[in-house]
Amino acid sequence: MTTMNNNQDSANNNRTPSFNTLVNCFRRINQAKSSDKKVYLQRYIEDWRKAGFGSFYPAMRLLVPHLDSERAYDLKETRLAHAYIRAFSLTKSSPDAQRLVNWTRPKFTGKKRGPVQPVGDFASIAAEVIIVRSVVTKSKGLSIDYVNENLRELSEASNFDESVKVIKGFLHNYTAEEQKWLIKIILKDLKIGLSEDSILAIYHPDARNVFNRCNNLQKVTDELTDPHRR
Repeated sequence: MTTMNNNQDSANNNRTPSFNTLVNCFRRINQAKSSDKKVYLQRYIEDWRKAGFGSFYPAMRLLVPHLDSERAYDLKETRLAHAYIRAFSLTKSSPDAQRLVNWTRPKFTGKKRGPVQPVGDFASIAAEVIIVRSVVTKSKGLSIDYVNENLRELSEASNFDESVKVIKGFLHNYTAEEQKWLIKIILKDLKIGLSEDSILAIYHPDARNVFNRCNNLQKVTDELTDPHRR
């Protein structure tokens, strides 16, 4: 895991580690066998606490975005596809635009490149389109707080044009892999093989009970700061 520290550039909102550390955690969990998935998240949370970043709420709302009732994006796959098409200034008939819009259809690529490109996972398909056009080839190390601010702007967008403006910002600030996970967060479906109950239990044994009582992730992380105290 990328080392966490709390001495990041102050311009990068240094109350939280870089989003890329969480992306690395997502990738490891996603690729790990079932018995190892919890270990990677446990390490991430332990590193967060050891580094002194305080409340885990900024990361928790990215780990279980479907439980984050404070943000609604009104952006499902098709609408996100059109937002990226607009952000990239693609013609609607272009191959990549069609790939985004028809993301549920398999695409055969021939023997040299493999028989089928990913199907049924819009975020991965979008990342394929993004990576060949992205001006960001290396993570800028933007903080989790910075990401949450971007997501707040997206959730508060009053129309489609404003949503596209935020997506254009993604193109200039995040790698294709980072955007893949941002898209999953926006769709509120990470698909990393850990249930919400597992994630909450890894954070704290009482997290599920507290959440059931208050339905508020911030209260959960504020009340339960020490996993050894019940």
